[in-house]
Amino acid sequence: MVRLSGAAIARLIPRDETSAVSFDSLVGRVAVIVNGTARAGYPAEARVKSDYGQTLYVRVEPDGPDIRFGPAESVLLIKQISGSRFVAIANPRPDLL
Repeated sequence: MVRLSGAAIARLIPRDETSAVSFDSLVGRVAVIVNGTARAGYPAEARVKSDYGQTLYVRVEPDGPDIRFGPAESVLLIKQISGSRFVAIANPRPDLL
């Protein structure tokens, strides 16, 4: 009796699902600087959403040597440097966020 009722209840309970996101899939997405000031050689922390709606935190450096991005600035990720480090430019279309 317990086995039959357990099997019936198991069909009603949703199963855990996970999704792995590769960092190179974030290129072309808009991120927001959340911590620090990004400048050449000194990345800042930025928040970006994946295809699945998960919030990820990455490190961002500007594309040029004289460019800086401060907190709450919106940037476009254009190239992955290594791991979770990206090169970014100022968001050319703020309506994308």
